[in-house]
Amino acid sequence: MIRLSGKQRELLSLMLRGFYMDNKDKEEILKKIKDWIKGHKAVVASVAAGIIILIAVIICVSNRKKAADDKEKEGELYYSFSDVQKDIGYLAENDDQLERLNRLVDPMKKSNHIDRDYIDSVSDILGIDKKGYKDILKGYSDKNKIPRQVFDRFYNTVVKNEHISGISTVDIFVKSADYDSSYMDIATTGDAAQSEICVIKAINDGAETYETDNIRIPKKYIGKIIKAYKKNDMIYRFIGLSDKSHTITNVLITGSNSDEIEFLMENEIIKMKLSQPATTNKYVVDITFNNDGVTDIKPSGEELSGRITSIFEKRLKLNEKGTYEFDEDFKVYDISGTEPHLADSSQYLVGYKDLKLYVDDKKVKAVVITNSELDSKEIGVLINNTDYSSFKMDEISFTCDADYEYSIGTSKDARVVEMKAGEIATFVPNTFNMHQSVVLRTKDPNSRLTITSIERNNIHPSYRGRFEVVMMGSFLYAINRLSVEEYLYGVVSSEIPDNYGEEAFKAFAVVARGYACKMMEEKKYASFDADIDDSNSNLLYNYYPESEKSIAVVNETYGMVPSNNGQIIMPYHFLTSAGVTCSNSDIYNEAPLPYYSANYETIDRQKPLLSSEAAFRNFIDNGCKYDVFEIDEPFYRWSVHYTKSEMDEAVSAVLEERINNTIDSIYIKNENGEFVLAEKNLKSEDAGAEDDGKTDGKTDSKADDK
Repeated sequence: MIRLSGKQRELLSLMLRGFYMDNKDKEEILKKIKDWIKGHKAVVASVAAGIIILIAVIICVSNRKKAADDKEKEGELYYSFSDVQKDIGYLAENDDQLERLNRLVDPMKKSNHIDRDYIDSVSDILGIDKKGYKDILKGYSDKNKIPRQVFDRFYNTVVKNEHISGISTVDIFVKSADYDSSYMDIATTGDAAQSEICVIKAINDGAETYETDNIRIPKKYIGKIIKAYKKNDMIYRFIGLSDKSHTITNVLITGSNSDEIEFLMENEIIKMKLSQPATTNKYVVDITFNNDGVTDIKPSGEELSGRITSIFEKRLKLNEKGTYEFDEDFKVYDISGTEPHLADSSQYLVGYKDLKLYVDDKKVKAVVITNSELDSKEIGVLINNTDYSSFKMDEISFTCDADYEYSIGTSKDARVVEMKAGEIATFVPNTFNMHQSVVLRTKDPNSRLTITSIERNNIHPSYRGRFEVVMMGSFLYAINRLSVEEYLYGVVSSEIPDNYGEEAFKAFAVVARGYACKMMEEKKYASFDADIDDSNSNLLYNYYPESEKSIAVVNETYGMVPSNNGQIIMPYHFLTSAGVTCSNSDIYNEAPLPYYSANYETIDRQKPLLSSEAAFRNFIDNGCKYDVFEIDEPFYRWSVHYTKSEMDEAVSAVLEERINNTIDSIYIKNENGEFVLAEKNLKSEDAGAEDDGKTDGKTDSKADDK
């Protein structure tokens, strides 16, 4: 408290009176003050000293308030012991140091804020010269809490100055992050706005995934380039945003304008702003960017167009342009549909007509499918009735999930009928003339024609492609025409159980493709202008609808067929064997083929003795004791029982058919045009009876034991 003398109070009173008076009165008071000062110089000196002291006090108080404000700007944000214990542990050079550092933290006080004493203790254990961070901790005593910014500066200084073994900084693009938890907090020290902080377990940059030790990153920085500390291979502490650039390769451009670019990366559409103008007319590019935006765009390689003629394990052949190896980052993009996407496999690229390849240094970086049309032969599939007893039908009805049409007659004078989605078109033999056909087509390539007059597995089956309905006498028959590859989608889904492994699916896709090709060559159904029927006498087709899995394996094996010496073989196959395969000559009385050898189907190649009836009977009765591939299949062992009368009836029926089909005599036409009995008896042979429309042995795949 400052005490003033009477004279000092008199001077201050004059000064205050002058402060509140108007200008005229102030002049009079000012004259009095001047006269008073001349007579009281000692008093004036003491008042001046008091004013100086008052100013010093005000400055001191102001500085204290500023220091408090600065601390508030630093957040009054503090790390707890649990916040920093992990990161401090990474500074340890050995297990002894790590153990001592961990002992600094009282398990009961992990939530307490760290203080100057803790930092000094850490320095002592690590052998750090405290002079290196003296200025950083200036003004903080032993028990003072240390704000986050101060600790961060201390930590960065220690890492920089001490060159701790194994620790380095890394700049990484956070395309995506794996995290289980997040919380609201101040994103960075000094930033007053709260944001969501994620506790990150792993980071993916679009090419690689990096393990992280629960680093804390603001969620808004996902999609940015960050800087972090790494020890050995573990990223363990977030530093901040990086000022470095990052380049991603082999991405598909999906759109752009003057402000931003859009591209496909790992089947995710990403948008980035352009930090400077950039344009390209190529599909696949390398993009360089920083946290301000894209800085450079360039093609991933030379763009080539053409047709791929061969696919190998590590390379492909393009037309006459040569062979190119796959780049380690090789990608296949499909832009032929409504949504661009990464394709699963390169195998079926052989089937596409219009492709764009990006090649650099004789390595193909990427392929773009621009047209979904496959280069695939068309197959005609004869459709059986519901129970597969015949393909003769008295009536056939169709509908479609989209608008469709059918035409009657030849292409020149065809009558076209438009049908709405869901409408049913029904045909009977008198709908059109003998040997005239009706052709049904969808207007949407993604829609399907459904036959409502038959069932497959208790539903009306739907089909790709188009249909032809033909009248022959008093009945109709229907042919589904579509590409071989699309046909196989419905074969693989119908023939192979869903629980079989992927490689089994692929193997059967190859077998089925080869079988279909051989049936097209052999023309067994040529009289119906078809190639094959849809029963399991050949390949069971569309009994179960195609699936994503069946489509994928057919696509992945595109063009692959079983062959020998460059020729497609007839791939005989069966559903289940008894544990032994036979050669083709054993079954079909043909010349033996090298790729159909008889083998035991045991995993360890056991060879049971089957040379006697007793040995064979033992193998049949005790087959489950052998390590056979098919041991769990329902028909690995089976039996059927006939009564004597049933056997007699079955044998008699066969004998009657053979007798009725035996040639007793042959009449020939002589020179006079008369039919006379042939002079020599001819050996009777089976004569093909008139086709009754049933799927019988004459159209058998030689795989009837399926």
